[in-house]
Amino acid sequence: MKGKKWLLIFLGISVGILLVGKLYHDFQPQIQMLIRGHFTQSELIKSVRSHGLEDGMVLIGLTAIMYAIPGLSSSIVCIFNGLCYGPVLGTTINWIGNLLGNILVWMTLSQIKLSDRTKKSKLLDDLLQFKYPMMGLILGYMIPFIPSFLVNFAANQMKVKFSKLIGVIGIGILPSAVIYAVGGDAILKGDNQRAVIVISCIVILVGLYVIIRKKRKIVK
Repeated sequence: MKGKKWLLIFLGISVGILLVGKLYHDFQPQIQMLIRGHFTQSELIKSVRSHGLEDGMVLIGLTAIMYAIPGLSSSIVCIFNGLCYGPVLGTTINWIGNLLGNILVWMTLSQIKLSDRTKKSKLLDDLLQFKYPMMGLILGYMIPFIPSFLVNFAANQMKVKFSKLIGVIGIGILPSAVIYAVGGDAILKGDNQRAVIVISCIVILVGLYVIIRKKRKIVK
C-alpha cells in the first residue's frame, strides 16, 4: 500500500512537470516581455490574456494535480489562472481543476492506506463530529489550509454517495475559486484595493473555521 501511494505521487509529479514545461513553452512571449522590461500595463495584460482553450485545459490539469498531491498547494496556480484568464474564466478553471483534484483524491483513497497518525488527526475528528455532516464537509473543502485528503477521507468514512459528494465539493470549493481568480486579476491590473479585499476574505474563511472549532456550536 505504501509503495502504491508513492507511485501515485511520483506519477502525479511527473505529469505536473510535463504540464509546467508546456506552459513555460507557451508563455515564452510574456516571459521575454518581462525580462526585457519594455512594456506598458495594457500591453502586458493583452499579451497575458491572449492564451486560449489549450492552455486553459493545461492549467485545469495542473490545478487538479497540485490540489491532489499531499503537501502541495494549488493556490499559486489558481492565482495564476485568474491572472491569465480574468475573474470569470479564472474562477471556472479553478473550480473545474479543484473539483477534478478532489475526485482524484477521493478515488485514490480506496487504493492506499492512511497512517494511524493521520486517522487520529484533530482536524479529521472535527470533520467527523459535525452535527450536520454535509455542512462539515462543505466547510472542510472551503477552508484553504485543511488538507484535501483529510476531507475526502472524512467523506469516505461518512459513506457519502458520489453524486451527493460532487455537489458538496462544488459548493465548498467555489469561494476559494472566486477569491484566487479575483486576486490574480487584481495583481495583473495593479488593483491594490481588490487585493486587500481578497486577503481579507481568506482571513475570514480561516477565522470562521477557528471560531467553529473553539465554540463547537454546530458540533455534536
